[in-house]
Amino acid sequence: MRWRGASLRGGLLVGLALSGGCAAAGRAEDELEPPPGFVAPVVRPLKAGPIYGRVGLGRGFWPMELADGKTWRWMAGRGEVRLPNRQVAQRLRVRGWLPLEFLAGPPTIQLTLQNRVLDRFVARDRQLNREYLVQPEQLGSGPFVVLLIETSATARAPGDTRDLGIAIEGIKWEDTR
Repeated sequence: MRWRGASLRGGLLVGLALSGGCAAAGRAEDELEPPPGFVAPVVRPLKAGPIYGRVGLGRGFWPMELADGKTWRWMAGRGEVRLPNRQVAQRLRVRGWLPLEFLAGPPTIQLTLQNRVLDRFVARDRQLNREYLVQPEQLGSGPFVVLLIETSATARAPGDTRDLGIAIEGIKWEDTR
């Protein structure tokens, strides 16, 4: 990557100030290049999924936010959640809220578990608090169960460039025994 113009001059000034000396003979751009023979390390993406039996958030979620002692994660139009498959009946509870004040009308929310629609409803209330009993035969045989949460509409709050669909405060996945 080569720097030009004001950015290059600013970078050189910072570089000179930090090194406490003059630039070596040669082109300033060469100092920004990696040394000969440098091989960048392999970058592997983090894998979403259950860690030690916990719920794992996958694609579609923004980083965690905190205010007034509460935490939540916004999702856009679709969020993927991975739940540990314990092969026994489970209770699923999803809590959060919707940005109804920024939407033209109430959105349709759909929850799909293992490619089967679990629930589909029009969210006329800002608060989201849904609970489901999931039988073992709905879970499949894999190590985890995929829950997709989808909304038909997203919004942008003033000063926020993200597409906001649902703020998820909590997902509880527990044995019914």
